[in-house]
Amino acid sequence: MSSQEWDAFTRSLAGVLCRCPIYTALILSSGERFLDFSKNDSAGGHGLNVHVCDEIDDSGRQFLRDRGWYAPDSDDVIWRCSIERPGPDDYREVSVEAVEILREVFGVASPMDLQLDGWVECNDWQVPFDQLREASSASISGDPNPLLTIAEALLGDHEWLIDTVRYMLRDPATDRGFSSWSRLLDCLGDCSYGGIGVFAQFWWKQDAQEIRERLERSIFLPRDLPWDWFPDLVTSAADWHSGDFTEVFLSRVGEHCGPLGFALVSFVTEGDDYAVTFVPVERVDQLNELVTAAGQRIHTIP
Repeated sequence: MSSQEWDAFTRSLAGVLCRCPIYTALILSSGERFLDFSKNDSAGGHGLNVHVCDEIDDSGRQFLRDRGWYAPDSDDVIWRCSIERPGPDDYREVSVEAVEILREVFGVASPMDLQLDGWVECNDWQVPFDQLREASSASISGDPNPLLTIAEALLGDHEWLIDTVRYMLRDPATDRGFSSWSRLLDCLGDCSYGGIGVFAQFWWKQDAQEIRERLERSIFLPRDLPWDWFPDLVTSAADWHSGDFTEVFLSRVGEHCGPLGFALVSFVTEGDDYAVTFVPVERVDQLNELVTAAGQRIHTIP
C-alpha cells in the first residue's frame, strides 16, 4: 500500500474523529492487536482518549514510550494518551501518530487489512465507517456543491476537514431533505448532531450554561477566551427574558474575542436557532462575500 493511500486514510481518520459525538468509541484492529479512540466529557468541553494494546514487542513499547504514552500499570493494562478539548490540529496529529503505530508497531501493510468497529452511546448516530473504507480504496475528490467554497474559507488550511465536508455533502446518509444551505450548516455543525464541530448550535431560549458549553465544543474556540465574567452576568440577568439574555451574552463573548484576533460570527439559519463560530478577523470579509454571493447572510457579534 502506497504512502499516498495511507495519507488518504489518515486524513479521513482525522475527519471521522472530529465529527464523532461525545461517547463515541472507534476501534482499529489487526488480528489480536488493537488501537482505540473514545470521546468523553471533560472539563471545558470534551476529551479524546487513545489506547493501544500491550501485545507488542519491546521495540514497539519503546516507540510508544518515546512519544510520551503512558505505559500499562496495575490499573490499566494498555498504553494510553489523552487530549482535553482537542482542536482540529490535535485530531490531525493524533491520527498521524495512530497510523504510525498501525504501520510501524503493528506491521499493518494496508488500511484494507484493518477491522473497523465502534459505536456511539446514548445517541442514534452511527460511526461513519464508509468514510474510512472509501479512503482506503480511493482519495476523496471532486466538488459536489458550490457552497463548499464557504467551508474552505472557514476551515482555512485544514484540508483534511475540507475533505470531510466534501465527503459529507455527497454522502446520501447526510441528506435529510433540507435545503443545500441547511445541509452545509449541518455538516459544519455541532458533532453531537453529526457535524464536524465548527458551529455552536442552540435555540434562542437555551439555558445560559448550555449555550456556553456548546460554544466551548466548537473546534475553533480560542484557547485563551476568558469566562471569569460569566457568573456575574448570569446572576444579574436572572429576571431577564431568555432571548434578551442570549443577545447580551453573545455580545459579551464577541467583545472578548476581538483582542484574541477572532470574531464571533452568526450564520443566519432557516429557523429560530443560532449557528455561530469563531473566525479569524482577517477571514471575515472574504467569508461575508462568499455567503452573500450564495444568497445567504452572516453577521458579526456584536
